[in-house]
Amino acid sequence: MAKAIPQPWVKRITQIVEEAGAEILKVYETDFEIQTKSDESPLTQADLAAHQVILAGLQSLTPEIPIISEESAPPSFAQRSQWKRYWLVDPLDGTKEFVNRNGEFTVNIALIDGHDAVFGVVGVPVQKKVYVGDVNQSDLSLRSYVEINGDKHLLPGKSYDEDSKAVRVVASRNHGGERLESYLVELASRFAKCERRSVGSSLKLCVLAEGGADIYPSLEVNFIKGHNPDFVLFDDNTGEELERHALNQLSSDEIHELIQSKGIAKGEVEVCDNPDGC
Repeated sequence: MAKAIPQPWVKRITQIVEEAGAEILKVYETDFEIQTKSDESPLTQADLAAHQVILAGLQSLTPEIPIISEESAPPSFAQRSQWKRYWLVDPLDGTKEFVNRNGEFTVNIALIDGHDAVFGVVGVPVQKKVYVGDVNQSDLSLRSYVEINGDKHLLPGKSYDEDSKAVRVVASRNHGGERLESYLVELASRFAKCERRSVGSSLKLCVLAEGGADIYPSLEVNFIKGHNPDFVLFDDNTGEELERHALNQLSSDEIHELIQSKGIAKGEVEVCDNPDGC
């Protein structure tokens, strides 16, 4: 059985997330400049400052574990495909929310082990919250919780009440498009009431973990050549496989045409021809 993350690691990574959040808030309170990255997403000094704090902290804590960060170029796929474990970092998730000053941005650190996320810490600087989860932790008091001003509150999870006539949805504030709207219309037809809450960044998943929503629909399709060999369609009711397509044998245009023919809008599909990332 896989081992839980050592508690000294948990404590230090929580501190790193809080330190990165403090650097972000320093910039948040100023008239900061906004740059644009190659993918048209915004970048601020807060992203870079948080990146440096996290990089230094993780390298000091676990020098043997490599790091992939949103704000640095990743090693080649040939190199990182050999890694058994690595840290996956987004120093400031929700830069658009940061720029719009609505407070819905987060600091994210996850440990990937054997292609699975086994441990994660999400900080919400404005709310002064830190969410922690460890899938291999047998002690339920340490498995998943949110820390608020030093006090831990458990996140035990919550099953949907089958007798409820309402469904609560937490959805992206900036992404989704026509497919999300169509999905919500269909969902509303199945329940007496469909409550929608729009939230930015990974804060959506935190809302879900706290029991503040029943569903988070993430409907975008992301594909990197050489990483995702098949596109599979399943029956919604039975789970039976209906179609399978070998995407690595298709061109980017053919992939777009295939996926869009299944009702997914062009703006909801991202295809990257470079296995080292785009």
